[in-house]
Amino acid sequence: MRVLLAAATLTALSPAVAPRAFGMSGVAGDPSAPAVADPLKAPADFAGITDPAVRSVALFTEALRVIQHPRCINCHPSTRTPTQGDDRHTHVPYFQAKDIHGLPGLTCHTCHQADNVTTLGAAIQSVPGNPHWALAPASMAWQGLTPGEICRQLKDPDRNGGRDLAAIRRHVETDSLVGWAWSPGPGRKPAPGTQEQFVKLVAAWIETGAACPSESSPASAGLVTEGRRKEMEASPGAIQARNKAIVEAKFAAWKDGTGSPFDLLTDDATWTIVGQSLVSKAYTKDAFLSEVIRPFNARMRDPLRPTVRSLHADGDAVVIFFDAKGVARDGQPYVNTYAWFFEMRDGRVIRAFAFFDSIVFNDLWKRVAPAPAAGD
Repeated sequence: MRVLLAAATLTALSPAVAPRAFGMSGVAGDPSAPAVADPLKAPADFAGITDPAVRSVALFTEALRVIQHPRCINCHPSTRTPTQGDDRHTHVPYFQAKDIHGLPGLTCHTCHQADNVTTLGAAIQSVPGNPHWALAPASMAWQGLTPGEICRQLKDPDRNGGRDLAAIRRHVETDSLVGWAWSPGPGRKPAPGTQEQFVKLVAAWIETGAACPSESSPASAGLVTEGRRKEMEASPGAIQARNKAIVEAKFAAWKDGTGSPFDLLTDDATWTIVGQSLVSKAYTKDAFLSEVIRPFNARMRDPLRPTVRSLHADGDAVVIFFDAKGVARDGQPYVNTYAWFFEMRDGRVIRAFAFFDSIVFNDLWKRVAPAPAAGD
């Protein structure tokens, strides 16, 4: 088991300096520990709760601030695809793991080395690292679970690597990958508090009976939508097949001119164009449609139509590899190859990442002026 694993960018960048070892920040004796901007409450803060079970739940709820923090939960996904960033978007590049280390040719250690590596990048200031970097086992998936479900999972030796409560306490205190959450490298927020504060909370939770929140408790309220709960209750294969069928249908409608994959975007969806094109950046749904899609369509005489090479689904993630052809307003053909990575919830796309040939795109964008809007 890898408790409190941290996910971050897998993209390999040139190091600006030699890899620097991280410290167990917040552990006694660490002179380099930064000031704690978001401290955890101490067990003594809960001494006024006289019922041991209630106090135990309160202690665990405070510890959840670490357990459910992106530095920890990003590598405890509901599928075998990690998330990254504070917004927990799908890992870029797309990554899958049959076990905890990835697939041949693209394992965690392809990019994640033994230590954090500072980069020359502004958007990605460091690539995180640890000798034990890995995805949490499938039995330790936390994303989408309620606090009570996470608690019961942590205590279950059949799902936690055979650990009893004493071993769990030792793990959170001594495991270097747990400690990484408080020393995640430049450009990344650490987990709340310090490792020492977190260990004290876990120890106090165990000493008071290791009680778990009920599903009706405030700690569990509102964390899982009804639609998401129904998805969780369905088999992973059913979710995967449904997502694949939804995207396939929208691409078929796009090819026929009767619909568009953009119809799947939720109102608060984000779309990120990766690379060095003239439009490469992260967009909200409305900004993406107004700044990219409508101006692109206004440059075309014959609309862009896709030919799908392959479409893969894995739980909430769908990957589409396709060619697209059209004719620009100046009569020249536009041909490009795309890879889109969707993260889906309740049959809709909540995050998307797009890759394409930026040279071909930039040529069209600069060469062809958009057609005037009707009425201009």
